[in-house]
Amino acid sequence: VVDEGVVVGNDKIELDENASLVKKSTTGSDRNDGSDIYNYDIVDKEGNSLGYIEITDKGDYYQIGNVELKKTGTGLGTSIYTELAKKSDKPIYSDPSQTDAAKALWNRLVENGIAEKFEETVNYTTKTGVTAKNKEGTGTEEKQLKRTRYRTIPQEQSLSKQESGGKAPVTK
Repeated sequence: VVDEGVVVGNDKIELDENASLVKKSTTGSDRNDGSDIYNYDIVDKEGNSLGYIEITDKGDYYQIGNVELKKTGTGLGTSIYTELAKKSDKPIYSDPSQTDAAKALWNRLVENGIAEKFEETVNYTTKTGVTAKNKEGTGTEEKQLKRTRYRTIPQEQSLSKQESGGKAPVTK
């Protein structure tokens, strides 16, 4: 169940009894899409820094950006993502570009019923016939990029998925 009012953008997000996110700064998006980027320090209950996380508000969802933990392999990253998924007012999406460690973390979330993996297709236009003398090119070409991403699933759907042996329930 989502705790009402616990949203990315708040000054502090309590994750559990051991850690919280404390907002360091907010900046506008560099992509001109109107998104806000929130930078949080990850701190323990004594206020000691454990690392940082960048979260972008994309409107219908939040996207995880840069994450750095001072100690890896402790389960802290999985705990942070799990608690954010439980407490967020929107789904959490992976960044389109991920390190091997980030992919491993998201795969653990999938195994735990917190997230799902999905294929995304991005359409884009590229210039053709570009040369050193003709930087404008001779035309354009439509292309597609297929990539794998991850997103958290609502708690109710996550519980139903676990009860049905790992298969997402059919909804109409």
